Amino acid sequence: MIDDDWDTQHAYEEGMDDWYDHLRIEHAKELLGWRERPKRAAPPNAWLSVADAAARLSVSERTVRELLRRGELAYVDTGTGKVRAQPRIKIEDLREFEDKRRGQGKWRSSKEDKSSTTTSSYAVLN
Repeated sequence: MIDDDWDTQHAYEEGMDDWYDHLRIEHAKELLGWRERPKRAAPPNAWLSVADAAARLSVSERTVRELLRRGELAYVDTGTGKVRAQPRIKIEDLREFEDKRRGQGKWRSSKEDKSSTTTSSYAVLN
């Protein structure tokens, strides 16, 4: 430890204080028998937030917002303000979207669909 650098020493001590506070809290939880509550599953007719819908589709929130903006995914705006929307999505609408987007046929990146036409004067070798 560098004794002549007060900022470094102070930062180290603050970090240790935070760590000891964390340990004290964990010890108190253990003594009291405190447990984390398991997350409840959403009821079948529940409304999902953008974050919940993104988690269920395994995509980002940005992707879900883009789907909402393009009208590909149905939603209801529960927000009361004019600045920020609070879109909510029904589970049934999410399932319908999944069924509609489910792959049917060839994968888009198959080699048969790729064009080998070129505008250069060189021959294309496959």
